[in-house]
Amino acid sequence: DLTATLAGNLDAPEPTILHVDGGPALFYRGRTNSIFGPPGGAKTWVCQAAVVEAIRNGDTAMFIDFEDDERGIVARLTLLGLTPDQIRNQLIYYRPDQAWSATAQAAVGKVVTERAPTVAVIDSTGEAMAIDGVKGNDDDDVARWFTSFPSYLARLGPAVILIDHVVKDPNAPKDYAIGSQRKRAAIHGAAYRV
Repeated sequence: DLTATLAGNLDAPEPTILHVDGGPALFYRGRTNSIFGPPGGAKTWVCQAAVVEAIRNGDTAMFIDFEDDERGIVARLTLLGLTPDQIRNQLIYYRPDQAWSATAQAAVGKVVTERAPTVAVIDSTGEAMAIDGVKGNDDDDVARWFTSFPSYLARLGPAVILIDHVVKDPNAPKDYAIGSQRKRAAIHGAAYRV
């Protein structure tokens, strides 16, 4: 029944996360977004700038870190100008070492519902899928993973930003992230190559 939707605001969604000087914001709240590129291309820095913007606006941000550790993110966020109190009080930080499960979904979902982060970064897609045993080229595996993890978080409200990689082969297409085309289909916000 779409009656309530039809009676409400029908404006197209607009990006509101990570404003660019002289341009619009880059990422959409309540949607899955992606930033992808080769290793060392500043993908994590861009996402951490989105975290800093959210925190400076008085909001909460979430960072789910499969690639670094708490020292790395604290060092970078401090370099980007956040204070220890801002980091302590407004950042939700996870460093998962177990697969995403119904228990993890419920626990993280509860935190997202209670603290309402405006942005949730998953760094990175490949490592998150690997810890969950998802085969990155298997369409069914990828679709199930997106539904239960990043898309689930996006439905709770934050702009979910997935950091991803491109194929290292110099002759391979670089217009989208490595792996199943289901990854592209699951992005219903914005996707940027860095």
